[in-house]
Amino acid sequence: MKIDNEDISSFIRYYLEKHEEEKKEFRPGIDEIPVSGVQISSKNIADVIDTVLSGWFTEGERCEQFSKEITKYFNKSPTLVTLCNSI
Repeated sequence: MKIDNEDISSFIRYYLEKHEEEKKEFRPGIDEIPVSGVQISSKNIADVIDTVLSGWFTEGERCEQFSKEITKYFNKSPTLVTLCNSI
């Protein structure tokens, strides 16, 4: 059985949807706010996995989409997204 990127992405999105259902809705004034912890949505996790599976970490489809959206947001001439790998 061959598993491709689409199969992996679909399975992960299915898993995340089921996991998301288990989360409780935050109730202001009742629930405590944790001192620390990761807050990332299931959609963000799935998007990161899709990006990794695409093999494009810098100038892929999502980078191009982000560039278009930021250009529109600031109403300026086209933008160029760059990557800095400084340590």
